[in-house]
Amino acid sequence: MAINFPTSPSTNDTHTENAITWIFNGTSWDAQGEQVTASSIGLGSVDNTSDADKPISTATQAALDDKAEAVFNVKNYGAAGDGSTDDRASIDAAITAANSAGGGTVYFPDGTYMVSKNTGTPKQAISLLSNVAIVGQSREGATIKLLDSVAGDTPVMAADTGGTAENISISNITIDGNKSRPATSTLPTAGEDEGINIKDGQNILIHNVRVKDCAMDGIDLDAGTKIALSNLYVDNNGGAGIHAAGGGTVYLSLTNSQFYSNGDNRIQNGNAEVAKSAANIDLLVSNYVTISNCVSVGGPRPLGIYGGLRTHISNSIFIGGSGYPAVDLRGRATTPSGEATFTNCRIIGHTGSTAQGVEINDSFDEAIFNGCHILGYNGIDVVDGGRLHVNGCTFDGNNHGILIQETNGKEVFIGAGTVFEDALFGNDVRIEDDCKGVIDGIWQKTSGGTGIFFRPESDGKWIVRNVRCETSREVVQIDSGSIGEHVMENIHAPSGAIEIIGSANNTVRNCDIGTLKFNFSGATLNNVIERNKIGAVTPGSSVMSSQKWSENYSVPAGYETSGTATLVAGAVTVNNNIVPSGANISLHRQSVGGAAGHLSIGTITPGTSFEISSSSGSDTSTIFWKIEY
Repeated sequence: MAINFPTSPSTNDTHTENAITWIFNGTSWDAQGEQVTASSIGLGSVDNTSDADKPISTATQAALDDKAEAVFNVKNYGAAGDGSTDDRASIDAAITAANSAGGGTVYFPDGTYMVSKNTGTPKQAISLLSNVAIVGQSREGATIKLLDSVAGDTPVMAADTGGTAENISISNITIDGNKSRPATSTLPTAGEDEGINIKDGQNILIHNVRVKDCAMDGIDLDAGTKIALSNLYVDNNGGAGIHAAGGGTVYLSLTNSQFYSNGDNRIQNGNAEVAKSAANIDLLVSNYVTISNCVSVGGPRPLGIYGGLRTHISNSIFIGGSGYPAVDLRGRATTPSGEATFTNCRIIGHTGSTAQGVEINDSFDEAIFNGCHILGYNGIDVVDGGRLHVNGCTFDGNNHGILIQETNGKEVFIGAGTVFEDALFGNDVRIEDDCKGVIDGIWQKTSGGTGIFFRPESDGKWIVRNVRCETSREVVQIDSGSIGEHVMENIHAPSGAIEIIGSANNTVRNCDIGTLKFNFSGATLNNVIERNKIGAVTPGSSVMSSQKWSENYSVPAGYETSGTATLVAGAVTVNNNIVPSGANISLHRQSVGGAAGHLSIGTITPGTSFEISSSSGSDTSTIFWKIEY
């Protein structure tokens, strides 16, 4: 800042300005007292001579100017953003300049930027380059849209340079594929008519972006690694909303995003493999993927996982339509063929017979569900799968809650607080495979259908325990021909039933049930009924004396394994439905009556009665008896 010294001063003249006093020494003005100078506070390079008002040095200003040049405003390169002018060349010029400078931000002020197809080798409209960030002023205000005249098979923007694209980010912008333009009238043969296509990209960030109205995929990630997607809104694209495919995308995270009605053109493509990828979110052999806090509605499939490993989905909602499952898990010819874990998700299929909540097919290797709410025609339908673990989930409004058709010998676990709220007409759990497993800690709240149903094909080893049912339904039914080993224990169903139609190798232990039903013919052994409280027994044509009954503490008359009988003239016949042929029956005189004699077992009529006799014809003692096995 310049000082307004007097003109033509004399020696020793003084001048005071801004609280500083100056004395003229005959040649120049000297400040009096200790002064703060530009150099003493680090501003020695401030140029007060050429520009008295300049706040910083010329060198510092130049450095800031260099930083400012890292932001490349597309309007400075000629883009109009008026919704009609072809801005492709201007946008490409800004991106090329940023890339040539070693990296930078290409900035789009609010406006609609119409783009044509690149006239060179790349087929996209806009070419994404490494180390360049695409940033809009606002997501709904800044839009890049294909012109009506653009040919089909044109991505709006793509990194397709023949090499690896690195360090690319796209944020705060809308990508509009303009799928209703005349060039897309021959769909679904539009190839890569997509919003964003990045092949083999590394370190890719897409944030707060809307992608809409593309003839095919909204976002196509062919292979690539270290990809972060967040706050997306992807809707009404003919292909997948997100298609993570190619050679397999690795390390992908997707958070806080919404997807609506993507995939119809993939379904119509005519290629079975392409049709499998018709989904809002489509993961094709994608490894180490996390999806959280997302909403996906419609599809045809809200979520499709085709192979891949270590996929974790949490706190998300998937709502399907008719014809396809809400979540479709399909195996791929890899090892493992597919793995997925769902935590705290809501998965809602349609009521149509092909609209499951979750369908597992093509030998998908492992699926885990924790704390999810699942419904559909079948909640989880394992057509051809592997390991299945269901923990703390709720199934509501299903034909079958869980249908197991094929697990390729892998184990199944269902339990830890899983609740079945309702069933339209099927089963809570239906086993039609020779797999093995445990059902532990479930709650059957519905009154219709059968709870757990083992079909004839099921000859694996199963434990069913800690089941609660307070309705008058069949809690467990083992169908005819099932030769598996089924242990049923700690089942609380005082109004419900267990029915054994399959004839052998079953154990009912420590249960409180209203009715135990037998409904097979013949005298097959190896069913064990021990330590139970049973309200009623319906034997059907089964031979009850061929089963092992032991230590049941409350059973109907005739099904006791121990009791008392009083001799009359030294003999008594005890009616008993379960006494076996050649039974070993121990006797103990509980109280003496008359002349006591030596006790012995007389005639045993299997399944009808046995006789107790005394050597004394006047013995009227009360005898405790017990059938020993």
